[in-house]
Amino acid sequence: MLLPFAHVLLSLAFAWVHPSPDAEKSQIPGGPHDLIISGTVRRDNTDEPIPGVRLQLLTAAGNVAHSSILTGDSGDFSFGQFPQGHYEIVAERDGYQPARIEVEVSRYDQPNLVVRMRKQLVAPNPTGDLTTAHQLAIPQKARAAFEKGVAKADSHGDYKGAVLDFQRAIIFIPTITKPTRRWALLTCA
Repeated sequence: MLLPFAHVLLSLAFAWVHPSPDAEKSQIPGGPHDLIISGTVRRDNTDEPIPGVRLQLLTAAGNVAHSSILTGDSGDFSFGQFPQGHYEIVAERDGYQPARIEVEVSRYDQPNLVVRMRKQLVAPNPTGDLTTAHQLAIPQKARAAFEKGVAKADSHGDYKGAVLDFQRAIIFIPTITKPTRRWALLTCA
């Protein structure tokens, strides 16, 4: 009678000192954690998977919890081996608006998450030459004189004529101060 009781007591003591790996996973406080967040990234309006999306897992404080990963050909992803807590997944890909999704991981894995991304609306390509804000600030006479000088230098090799046109361009810009204008004219000569 004493032998079976001692056997049960010894078994309990061994199990208490060496818990199984599955028991460690299900415990909330302490112990190693290999929790997983996984799922797919899909297009918002068509539900088709999006490959090549860069995903980052952040903590609630905004720190990186897992190195960045890319979705596979079928839009699938998996983050693994991190402790429980509140996280945020940030998804980014060219041509799509960035997406953020909050995830809470307690004692169980978070499989089958779906991150939805919207196609970014892109303005149609403008036709004709592009004009910068800097070009808009330069008076038309100054721009015309400058372009005339560039044409003389490029196509005709008339560098002296080009310099004269560049000097005219400088004179037509009212925002250039007199000392700067004098310096520019002297360096062009």
